[in-house]
Amino acid sequence: MKRDGGGHVAMVVGRDKAGHLMGLGFNQGDTVSIIPFPRTRPVAYRWPDSVPLPIDIGFDKLPIVSASGKTTSKET
Repeated sequence: MKRDGGGHVAMVVGRDKAGHLMGLGFNQGDTVSIIPFPRTRPVAYRWPDSVPLPIDIGFDKLPIVSASGKTTSKET
C-alpha cells in the first residue's frame, strides 16, 4: 500500500459495511490487528502462483469483517 516513507504490506481478510478493505496488519503499534483501509490505498495485489484463484473474485465477494480500529492512512 501507499504511505509516506515507503510501502506497507497487509493481507486482505474481507471488507466492512462502509466499503473499506479489511487488512490483517503485522506491526501496527507492535501488535497484529485487523484494520480498515480505503480501497484506493493498495498499489498491487499478490496471489501465490501455486494456488488457483477462486472462481468468484472481487470486492463484493469478500466477507464482511468488523474490527475496532479506525480507518488508517499511516501505520505506526
